[in-house]
Amino acid sequence: MAMTIVKSYAKFASKHPFILFGIIIIITFSAYSGVSNIELEATSFVKMFPQNLEVIRGLHIAEDQFSGSQNMFIVVSIDPSLTSEYSVNDIREPEVARYIYSLQKEVDTLNSITGSTSYVNSVTQKNGRIPPTLNEIKLALNNHPAGRSLVSPDKTTALIMLKLSGDIEGNAKEFMDTLDSTISLISPPPGVRVVATGDPAVSRIFLEMTSKDMKKTTIFSFLGILVVTAIILASLR
Repeated sequence: MAMTIVKSYAKFASKHPFILFGIIIIITFSAYSGVSNIELEATSFVKMFPQNLEVIRGLHIAEDQFSGSQNMFIVVSIDPSLTSEYSVNDIREPEVARYIYSLQKEVDTLNSITGSTSYVNSVTQKNGRIPPTLNEIKLALNNHPAGRSLVSPDKTTALIMLKLSGDIEGNAKEFMDTLDSTISLISPPPGVRVVATGDPAVSRIFLEMTSKDMKKTTIFSFLGILVVTAIILASLR
């Protein structure tokens, strides 16, 4: 039975090599199209990425300064490389607090975000007024342990914790592109760097890096298949 099938295939291939070649091309490109549309799921292996990426650096800052951080947040930090005579020296400065307040109002309007929390929530008064001096902000935080926990011990970093509306893993790139665009609408105070990081941000990096490599590998693999197939068909003529 098997030999009969093989002989029939060989006879068909020898008589109609171009038809067989065309079928192989159609199958090959159909497979490539399917592979190109595969959605890869990101892993939590952050060490596999270049450590100088802004998102990864922000993630490490959050992990080093804050224990038990949730999976999505915005890191607002004083960057020594941006230091100037106009730079702030304390992340609790009223100028930074007002910036964080404005930033939260913007990101809270995004569909995938149901709310945000920062130390500013603990110091903002009932009328929406933020204390105008650093000492008043310090005093307000002394009465709010939850707010203090969102400021690093060295007072150079603050977290804005984001509450997400369900699973956005499949739309990580779209979500992060929108979030980054929203963050860029408001300029931070002098000397302050801002980066959104967490699981969706790492997912976007993973997808971008692996999709490029996978497409290259797939193209070369399919080209190799076509070349080998062409050689085999030519030898049958």
